[in-house]
Amino acid sequence: MKLSSQYPASRWRKCATDPGGAFSLVEILVTVAIIGVLFLTITAMTRSSMTRAKDVQCVSRVRSLASGILQYTQDQGEFPRSLHSASGAGKPVWAIAILPYIGTDETPTGAAWDAMFEKMFRCPADTNRTSKIYSYALNVHFELNPDSDDYPGSPLIWRRPASVISPGATILLAEPKAVFYADHIMSHQWTTARAVTNAIDGLRHGKKSNYAFADGHVETMSPGDTFNPAKGINLWNPSLARRQ
Repeated sequence: MKLSSQYPASRWRKCATDPGGAFSLVEILVTVAIIGVLFLTITAMTRSSMTRAKDVQCVSRVRSLASGILQYTQDQGEFPRSLHSASGAGKPVWAIAILPYIGTDETPTGAAWDAMFEKMFRCPADTNRTSKIYSYALNVHFELNPDSDDYPGSPLIWRRPASVISPGATILLAEPKAVFYADHIMSHQWTTARAVTNAIDGLRHGKKSNYAFADGHVETMSPGDTFNPAKGINLWNPSLARRQ
C-alpha cells in the first residue's frame, strides 16, 4: 500500500512501535480487569440494596398484620382463629377477620383476592405466587382447646390477650415454610430444636426471619433463637415464653 506523502513512512513506523502512541496488552488487560471488578461490585451493591429493601418491606407488613390482629382482639375480646379451629368455632380465618383493620372493608374474591393477598400477606422475599401459600402464619397456641388439643400447659388457654403473661416475649405471627393452606404454625407439637427449623423459613432474610410478638413489636431472629428446649427457650408457648 502506498503511503500518502502527508504521512511519511518514518512517522507510520513510529506510531506502530512507540509505546506512547497506543495501549500495551498489559494495560488493556488491567483495564478489563478493573471494569470487571467494578461491575461485580456494583452488581453486589445493587443486589444488597434490593435485599435490604425487601427486608424492610417485610417488617412493615408483619407489623401491619400484627396491628390488625391486636385491634381485632380489642374489639372481639379474643384472638382471631386460623384454619386450625375457625370452621369449628364458626369464625372467619384470621386473614379475613382482620381485613377491616388493615384497610379493606370488603372481602375480595377471585383475582381481586389474589392481588390483595400479594400486597398484604406476601413477604417480598417469598418467591411463591399463590394465595394458597401464606408468607405469614399465626401461632396456633392462641386457639388451642384442651378438649381437642394436646399441648404443654393444658388445660390453660390463651384465647384472650389478658391471659398472655409476657406478650413482649410471646410470638404471635411468623414466617412459615411453604405449605399449602398453612396459615398457622403448630408450635405446640414441637419437642426438639430441629422442629422449629423444619417449620419456619429461616432463609428469607439472610439466615433469619421476622416475628411479630403479642404486644405488636417485630423482631428479626433466627429460628433457633425462638425455640430450643436444651437452652430453655420457648417464645411460642404463652405459659413458657420468657426473655433470657
